[in-house]
Amino acid sequence: MSPSHGFSTQLPRYTEALRARLRGGSPSGADIARELFGPGRRLLTISRVLALAKEHEEVMLNELAAVSPGPGRDGLVRQGGDFFAAMIAGASPTPGEARMARAIVAMSRRNVALAASKAKLGMENAKCKSAEKALKASERHCAESLALAEVLKLELRDLSRQMLSAQEEERKRISRELHDVVAQALTGINLRLAALKIDAARHSKNLDRKIAGAQRLVARSTDIVHRFVRELRPPALDELGLLAALHSYVKPFTERFGIRVHIEAYTGTEHLDTRLRTVLFRVAQEALVNVARHARASAVDLVIIKDDRQIMMRISDDGTSAGVPKGSTTSRSRCLGVLGMRERVQMIGGTFRIESKPGKGTCVEVRIPMKKGDRPGRKP
Repeated sequence: MSPSHGFSTQLPRYTEALRARLRGGSPSGADIARELFGPGRRLLTISRVLALAKEHEEVMLNELAAVSPGPGRDGLVRQGGDFFAAMIAGASPTPGEARMARAIVAMSRRNVALAASKAKLGMENAKCKSAEKALKASERHCAESLALAEVLKLELRDLSRQMLSAQEEERKRISRELHDVVAQALTGINLRLAALKIDAARHSKNLDRKIAGAQRLVARSTDIVHRFVRELRPPALDELGLLAALHSYVKPFTERFGIRVHIEAYTGTEHLDTRLRTVLFRVAQEALVNVARHARASAVDLVIIKDDRQIMMRISDDGTSAGVPKGSTTSRSRCLGVLGMRERVQMIGGTFRIESKPGKGTCVEVRIPMKKGDRPGRKP
C-alpha cells in the first residue's frame, strides 16, 4: 500500500486481518505490517498506534462477545494481543517508537482483558440475579407451604382436641346413663327377685333355685355395669377428686391383672380443676393399660408432686419393656395410646415424656405448669 493512501483506509484492512487471524486464518501480524506500512520503514506516530489500538480493542470485544467465558476466550485474548504486538514490531519502529508502541500494546492487552473480565462478571452477575430470583421464588413457595402446613397442623390439633373433648363428654353421658338408669334398674330387679324368693320358699324349692340363679346373673351384670362406669368416667373423679378416682380404678385393676399399684400423691389434688384432673386421670389410666398389655410388670409406682411452678405425675413400672413388632395391631394401639396421652397433656399446656429401656421398665412423666392463683400442695 503506497504512502499516499490515508491512514484511515488502513484500519478496515487491519480489522479484516485480525478477525481472520482470530478465526484460524491468515495473515500473521508481520504480514499485515508489511502490507500496511510497506517493505521499508514507515514513521509510526503515537496517534496512529492509538488509533490501531482502539480499532483492535473494538474488534476483540465484538469477537469475544460470541464466546462463552473460559479457556477459549482467554486464548483469543492472548492471540489477539500477540497479533497486535507482531504487527507493531513489523513496522520497524525506532527504539523510542518501539518503547512507546510496546506500552500501548500492553495497555491494549489489559483493556481487552479487563473488558472480557467485565463481560464475564456481567454474565455471572446475571446468573446470580437469576438464581437469586429463583431462590426467592422457592423461599416464597416454601414459606407458603410451611404456613399452610402450620395452619393444617393447628386445624388438626384443634380437631383432635375437639374429638377428645367430645369423647370425654360422651363418656360422662354414658357413665351417667349406666349409673342412673341401668344400674338402678338392675338393682330394682334384684330386690324384686329377693322378695319373690321369700314368697316362693313356701311353695317350690325349684323356683327358689331359679330365682337364686337369676339373682346371681343380675348381680354379675351390676358388677359389669359398675366396672364400665369406672372405666368410662368414675363418679369419684367429679365428686371426690383425682386421688379417690385413681384408687377406685386401681383396686379392680390390681384384682384383674395381679399388678400392684402404689400411689403417692400430695394433698390438695381434690382441689384441682376438672380439666386438669381429667387429663391426669386419663394419662394414668392409659399408662396402666399399657403396663398390663405390654410391660410384663408386677408393680407400678404412681407419684404426683405439686410445687409453686408445676404439677408432675410420674408412672414407672418394673417390667421388661419388651418391644412389640412394628405394624402389628398391638404396636398400632400402643402408639395411638401414647399419642392420645401426649395430646391430652399438650391441650392444657403441659409436657409429656416417655422413657423405655429393655429390662428396666417404662417411665411416663407429665409436667403441667401451675396457673396463677393456684396453691401448692402439701406432702401427706
